[in-house]
Amino acid sequence: MTTRDFIIGILLLDFGLSQVPIMVYDINGGNSSSSPRSLTEYNNKLYFEATNGSYSNNQYGSELWVYDGTNDPSMVYDIDSGTNGSAPSWLTVFNDKLYFAAAINQYGSELWVYDGTNDPSMVYDINTGQYGQYSSGPQYLAVFNNKLYFSASNGSGSGGGQVGHELWVYDGVNDPSLVYDIRGGYSSSYPRDLIVYNEKLYFSANGGNYGEELWVYDGVNDPSVVHDISNGIDGSSPTYLTVYNNKLYFNAYTNSTGDELWVYNGVDDPSIVYDIVSGSNPSNPIELTVFNDKLYFTATNGSNGNELWVYDGTNDPSMVYDINSNSGHSTPQHLTVYNDKLYFNADDGSIGKELWEYDGVTNPSLVYDIESGSSSSYPSNFKEYKDKLYFSAFTMAYGDELWTYYNGPTWHISTTGSDDNDGSVEYPFATIQHGIDAAWTIYEQQSAIVSDAQTNLMFLSTTLVSAYLTSIIDSYFFSDL
Repeated sequence: MTTRDFIIGILLLDFGLSQVPIMVYDINGGNSSSSPRSLTEYNNKLYFEATNGSYSNNQYGSELWVYDGTNDPSMVYDIDSGTNGSAPSWLTVFNDKLYFAAAINQYGSELWVYDGTNDPSMVYDINTGQYGQYSSGPQYLAVFNNKLYFSASNGSGSGGGQVGHELWVYDGVNDPSLVYDIRGGYSSSYPRDLIVYNEKLYFSANGGNYGEELWVYDGVNDPSVVHDISNGIDGSSPTYLTVYNNKLYFNAYTNSTGDELWVYNGVDDPSIVYDIVSGSNPSNPIELTVFNDKLYFTATNGSNGNELWVYDGTNDPSMVYDINSNSGHSTPQHLTVYNDKLYFNADDGSIGKELWEYDGVTNPSLVYDIESGSSSSYPSNFKEYKDKLYFSAFTMAYGDELWTYYNGPTWHISTTGSDDNDGSVEYPFATIQHGIDAAWTIYEQQSAIVSDAQTNLMFLSTTLVSAYLTSIIDSYFFSDL
């Protein structure tokens, strides 16, 4: 670290150049929600499902939207024209194209594709049904062996179909086809949580005789059940399948242990990692996420409520911190890694569900109380894009909209800088005026979501002072660096 960096670091620490979540854009206007979902990066842009219609101002319904990180988000195309909405979901990049499930009246929910240029189009009407409007309902899209796999049905309530929800495949050229009818006939196996592990495709499915268990497909032979974890037809219902340390981890149920953390090494039978709540009561581990070479998840030990837990692959899992003390539930959700920290929403019992972060060392801490007071903003659908964290969050003023948070480097001001520089890692130096302008912009964004005048005045003063004093240090002491 240079002397300059040290001084600026102290400066920013002393004067509190705050970085807070800000709303990107009020897509649905006023206090109505656009409800951004399925955030996915494609062709260096952020795509998501959203609506700019409401009960009082219905325009397009839920459709596919795009954001380039600079201009206001815009709707890609009105797939189901008018106010109905096509509800695009399961957005997945495959073969340099964006695939998703979407519904229009004459076809129901089917597989669609978008190439970034032309209008989105339906890949194939899998479930034609009697009137051509039954849904195949594509779900759990996953890429394996250069093909797109998903759960879908070509059966219908009219009896004109063939199978229920089973595993399907699409190679990007030929029509999608059924991989295998696991359950047989009109009954559905409902494959879900598709994940690639050890060059094979794993998923949870109901085989009838086994109940819902862990299945595997190698791309050649018929899919097969890995092991009947919960003997008989009850099923262990594996969920949250996650690869960690070259092993497959998941939540699974047995009558004797309840829902606990299980592991599979690809060779031996799956086994329980640890019975966190001994006996038949469940710890119910969910939200399995790898961070800092450890496996994090939400679980309860029966006395502390649902909290953040960690497993290092060797020792018994342990609770990270009791965010909502004693028996209260903080219930961390939507665990996401961003900028070497773990982000999630949680409730500490006083401010509702808000944005939290954990660096792997110190106790988890609140990032910001977006919906101030005891009400919740429910941050969710996290996605890192262009060095920022994007997510949906709710406020009474704007409803559920698209937000962003940046915890990277702050502006470094210099007379030798350029107004094209933005404070990023690649372009850290900007002019004095640019820094002051940026500080003012942050203040305006802050004041739009915080009604307290004293808070905003303090935020403005510290931001501008930081920008100004940083400029002095750069200009007069380090102008030659």
